[in-house]
Amino acid sequence: SRDIPFAKRAVKSARILIMSYMGVMCFLFEVKPDVLVSIFSPGDAMNEATRALARDFLRFAGAFCLAAGLFILYGNAIRGPGDTKFSLYVLAFPGWVLFAIPCLVAFSLGAGYYVLWGILVFSAFSSATIFYWRYRRGNWQNMKVIEETGASQRRRGAASVRLSYPVVTEEAILSLPGDALDGEAEEDAE
Repeated sequence: SRDIPFAKRAVKSARILIMSYMGVMCFLFEVKPDVLVSIFSPGDAMNEATRALARDFLRFAGAFCLAAGLFILYGNAIRGPGDTKFSLYVLAFPGWVLFAIPCLVAFSLGAGYYVLWGILVFSAFSSATIFYWRYRRGNWQNMKVIEETGASQRRRGAASVRLSYPVVTEEAILSLPGDALDGEAEEDAE
């Protein structure tokens, strides 16, 4: 539960997985968008202008995928140990200041799709960078999600609240008076 080296290894492993998968996807989106576009346009079903636009948007999507992977990784790496307040601020502040408001302004000024996609990718990379910075600072290492009580510490990590549930065993059912079981059988028959 407080195994910081294990947590760091888990983040490193997740980063390797994310960079591997998202790196391949980003590579495909950036270098070979025609392969992906052809999946959705068999034959000559799509005109060249639409195909060119789809290629450009796939390039933006590839960059966004990479940013989103890092955003999810480092956001969860700090939220897991309890740094949720900072995470809330990062989601709210850059979400409005770096994405929503610039998109509204750009759209109202007549900016095209390229500008809007650029704002989205920039916002995702900015938020991922902020989460990475917070993770590298190490504040998450000193946080506790659940405070342990003295009794739970003595039990070496056992839950401090014990819930007891009635256990229904075969012996308990067989020890019921005969008419209790017969009454249920008669109700089922009706």
